[in-house]
Amino acid sequence: MKFVVMTGSLVFVEKILQAGLVPEIVVSYNPNYYKVSFTRNKFITKTLGYFKGLFVRLFKLPGYEIFWLCKKNGIKVWPEALVNHQSFADLLVKLDVDYAFVYSFRILKERIFSIPRFGTINLHPSLLPLHKGATPLNWIIYQGDNETGFTIHYITKEIDGGDVIEQFRVPLSGLMTSETLTQYVTQIGSDLFVRFIIKLIHQGPPYKVINTKNQEGSYEKPFDNQVCEISSVYTLEKINRVIRSSGGRAFFVYNGKKYKVLYEVELENNPGLDTSPSMVEGNIYIKNIEGKDILLVVSKNVVVKREVLAKRLRRSVRRLVNQ
Repeated sequence: MKFVVMTGSLVFVEKILQAGLVPEIVVSYNPNYYKVSFTRNKFITKTLGYFKGLFVRLFKLPGYEIFWLCKKNGIKVWPEALVNHQSFADLLVKLDVDYAFVYSFRILKERIFSIPRFGTINLHPSLLPLHKGATPLNWIIYQGDNETGFTIHYITKEIDGGDVIEQFRVPLSGLMTSETLTQYVTQIGSDLFVRFIIKLIHQGPPYKVINTKNQEGSYEKPFDNQVCEISSVYTLEKINRVIRSSGGRAFFVYNGKKYKVLYEVELENNPGLDTSPSMVEGNIYIKNIEGKDILLVVSKNVVVKREVLAKRLRRSVRRLVNQ
């Protein structure tokens, strides 16, 4: 079976290679291509791409791990930014592939997903038709779902609307963050997708599909900063969901200034905590919401690195516990 892989997931590519599967080509981030918006001059684009690729190779910059892995295994990597170009369509026709497998990737045009002989198949991390769109995991936590899952389906013109081939349900604990759920989904989803590809090799095309047309569906826009803002009228439950779903982007506005939220502690469940804001140099504020106190650990520096925020959070929590 001849196939191509389109993905931004290093774990997925690693598991494909570990299973002994060899794609004709992988479409992902390629340091030898640099897209510029201020010019359409091919010479400038190629020149910038050459120097960017040279810089990335010299300093082994992060973000191109899939490229290095494929290069090590003798597999060519097509730039993901050019996936919908006619040049790639021509290449797919020349390769004469049976399938294209898509995971954690951008929207494809019909002239691309219609070329593989038996179709282009995607793994979506939700129980379609629920949570169609680019950021389902954030919305699953934000809306308080008690389960999620994986859907393997054909790609069509409708976003995440193609016929469903397989689905797997996963219960949620109610404590996961978007980061931990993403890690979980990446590992389990990659295993399920590789298992599916191996089954295709032995059993042939999956002509049977699951009928989901009569099920209630939903589509959410990308999870943006507007959703990550915490309002003083939110319930404690909703504040918790915003923080867990935001991927570290949750914030609130206090006295006209924007503060990034690092953590929350319900004071009624922690009666021994000292609630004095001055004890953590002004980075802790007590907000009274619907008669309940909630402790928000925040940073005034919105652009500070994640590692610094984590250290500051641990130091703040230790000071709270030791008081």
